[in-house]
Amino acid sequence: MKKLLVLLVDLLIIEIILVAVLFVNSRLGSCGENSNPDINSLKNHKISNIDTASIERDLYQRGYGDALQKIKAVVFNKQPATSEMKNITVSASGITVNTDWYFWYTMFDDWKFAGAHPSWGLFDSMDPAINERQIRDAQYYLGDDSIILLVWNGKANGRWMEERIDEFLKVKDQLGCQMKIGFLWGATPDVGGYIFESDGKIDFSLPENQISFANDINHLQDKYLNRPDIYRVNGKFVLYNWVSQIKNFSYAKKIAEAICPPGIYYMDGENIFTSPDPSNTYPDIDERLLNSDAVMAYLCYSADLIKKHGTLNEEYIYDLMLIQMQWIDYMRRNAPWVEYVPVVTFNFDDTHLLDRQDANGNPIHPAMFSTPESRVLLMRATIALINEMRLQRHIRVGTWSEFWEGSAIADSTEYGKDLLQTVKTELGK
Repeated sequence: MKKLLVLLVDLLIIEIILVAVLFVNSRLGSCGENSNPDINSLKNHKISNIDTASIERDLYQRGYGDALQKIKAVVFNKQPATSEMKNITVSASGITVNTDWYFWYTMFDDWKFAGAHPSWGLFDSMDPAINERQIRDAQYYLGDDSIILLVWNGKANGRWMEERIDEFLKVKDQLGCQMKIGFLWGATPDVGGYIFESDGKIDFSLPENQISFANDINHLQDKYLNRPDIYRVNGKFVLYNWVSQIKNFSYAKKIAEAICPPGIYYMDGENIFTSPDPSNTYPDIDERLLNSDAVMAYLCYSADLIKKHGTLNEEYIYDLMLIQMQWIDYMRRNAPWVEYVPVVTFNFDDTHLLDRQDANGNPIHPAMFSTPESRVLLMRATIALINEMRLQRHIRVGTWSEFWEGSAIADSTEYGKDLLQTVKTELGK
């Protein structure tokens, strides 16, 4: 109650933040329609096709020629033009992995709709033996320094989900597992707790949404944030938003600072950061970057790139690197305080899910599948991206256990432990 009283008092001064927002927006160059040509062109441009050749030309003009040559050499296994780069090496030293863990599986699931299938068969996320098996695999293949993002959709998601999270943490503690934990938060209309606008966004300037977020942060603080294995950056606990349908998030950050100082290290997600072009984004992208500490795509899957290249091959991987380099350059020029974390996804197949089909029963998203060779290339190209663009030594492997969409890297009937072994081998874990 005391925290809530303090929060209510603190909310009275939140309007001051708007002044700061306007000031920082001037740094972003996005307050006025004519204040920043780069941002304005992104907002007004409409994509008719994927023109990665023009992205490549632009990156060369902006001084990224050496990085492009190194990444191209890694992807296509060709010798770059300069003799001093003939010996192609990709150092993965010190790279930390994060991945997300899902807890919604029950013995009543109908696996015929899944894009991938766990090798241990039908299971319940409450099963301690299955939790132990997965935790041991994650430790061995991803490393003790890896970070598990617990999929948690808010307090309104109820006891059912948290019972499964608590069982997972119980087993983790019994094993003495050193892996850190963060939270993959994403309120959705079906979960409840928040008011959604007609466009599907949560507006945190609404008092009702502020109260809901305060309840969520209070709940995390009371139940989880005192654990020694909480992953923190500069003292702030990590909250990764995979939904990203938000507005006026400055209010939410101020609420978190009031409840559990110094607040949250906010990572903005979804797939806009691996889309074919930075212009293919939500209109509020500048406000989102303004309130983000880092950005990290949920998956490195692009339906447009699959339509262009057919599968996860050399051309797909190189185009993906170009797109990410363009994003990194964009943020360095317009939002230099935001860190970029690249993501690796080997497979994606939601074609069997009924809610991912059109009125005629056709899949909305084309499936993406990998081969042993393409998995190695994707890992090495992403490591080269981290090295050449001097990013933080952090990589997301998405996902650990999203079997429904076929993006899981956990032990499966389709791939066994081959996906995990690729990560372990290429990162030297």
